[in-house]
Amino acid sequence: MPMKSHPGLLKFLRRLLLSLAAVGTLLAAFVVEENWRGDRAWAATERALRAQGEPLDLAAFATPPIPDDRNFFKAPLLDGLLSAKEPDPKIKRLRDATTLDVFSHVMSRSMFDVDHPERRQTNGAKSAPTPKTASDPTGFLHLAQGYLLQEKVITTPLSDDPATDILAALKPVQPLLDAIRDAARERQDAWIPVTAPQNFGLTFQASLALDLGSVLSGRSRAELALGHTDDAFADAVGLLGMARATRAGAPGLLNTLVGNALRVMGESVLKEGSRQHQWTDVQLSNIGRQLAEFQLFVQLRKSFQVERVWVLHNLDSTMVLDPKLRPRVKAGRWLYGLIHGWAQQDKIGHWQFVQGYLNAFDSASGQMFPARVSALQKNEEAKVGTRSYYEWVTGEKYAGKIVSMLTGSGESENSHREALIACALERYYLAHGNYPTTLAELAPAFIATLPTDVFSGQPLGYSRSSDGGFKLTSLAADGHSEGKTWVQPGSP
Repeated sequence: MPMKSHPGLLKFLRRLLLSLAAVGTLLAAFVVEENWRGDRAWAATERALRAQGEPLDLAAFATPPIPDDRNFFKAPLLDGLLSAKEPDPKIKRLRDATTLDVFSHVMSRSMFDVDHPERRQTNGAKSAPTPKTASDPTGFLHLAQGYLLQEKVITTPLSDDPATDILAALKPVQPLLDAIRDAARERQDAWIPVTAPQNFGLTFQASLALDLGSVLSGRSRAELALGHTDDAFADAVGLLGMARATRAGAPGLLNTLVGNALRVMGESVLKEGSRQHQWTDVQLSNIGRQLAEFQLFVQLRKSFQVERVWVLHNLDSTMVLDPKLRPRVKAGRWLYGLIHGWAQQDKIGHWQFVQGYLNAFDSASGQMFPARVSALQKNEEAKVGTRSYYEWVTGEKYAGKIVSMLTGSGESENSHREALIACALERYYLAHGNYPTTLAELAPAFIATLPTDVFSGQPLGYSRSSDGGFKLTSLAADGHSEGKTWVQPGSP
């Protein structure tokens, strides 16, 4: 029996197919147009950047390998630890064998309680004031001893002096800490291999380095309390050496920030030993020379340049950074692969966005500009949750994160400059028996040039106290309120 024809249905199907074809043609035209626009815009930007001498390839930042006997990260016991990839069984065995996690927690918590006594609590209730003695003026050692008891690392106090208990408890990790200070003394260079562009500068074990740094800093405080000044000095040099190696090993942003944190730990040891004038002039001169080598803004500039080129590489690979960032990024990977013009536009937007951070400070003069930082803050807030595919990476990865890191780095640099001056002030004290009336008296005998405030470009604040001590002050990131201070009490 012949089938009945359905003219209406056939007409509908023809219209549907024509409509789908038209939509498909429009979408194809849209993709072609967006890709053409993106490719054209990036090609013009790339020509301009290359004309300005801007590096656009990660190879421009790679440093050649150095002999193992000069490489900090190839020193005995350190080889394969700080430059290893996660997960590495060797690192887990090290942490378990030395109880490094416990020691790091104890030292970090003790330091936090010293810096923020109003926030210290015990079992949910505010704790009693921390005991302070002549050998433990901040109470750090008593706090650390208490936390070692709490963690059952020691069961009962072994002596009346908490410093003795701390050094005894640290015996399992002592060989590794000694290896750090030996490497810092014997190996002035560092290099970390880069295995793949997408992991550029990220093969460094940041958490392990910070844990070792906090424990080394705690040990040096115990050594100072017991009068073992030479050992404390060696540990301070070890901290600064690990900071220098971290910064030099690879130019990524992570290495710069971790190196900066380790440098701060080394400066805290300098401050602790200066309280009772325990350092010699030779030791202070050595520490001052090493501190002067740290040029945070120079390294920060290079790190930002590496970071943005790294993002360009990932966009070119249609990886859209790490898919773990947010679920929306996972869904966008295939879209950037199809409409690569959006990735090209995103490269331009990201480059311009990071350039704003580079313009917020001057690496040559070492100054940061609060007004520009404030403008960046507003720009970041506008990027949060952006739906524009032209600014996707910037909105996802950077919005709300970098300004706080930038201002924190500026305030940390002010603290670093106070440490440089404090080192010179202590040398002046050893030579004259008192501190100078003005900072100008320090140069050039005790310091080559006086560093200025990061945010104002003006001299740091300095005043002598009635007990014979001094106070150094600097500005906060807003450019007008008081920021970091360095207070040296009078003679004990």
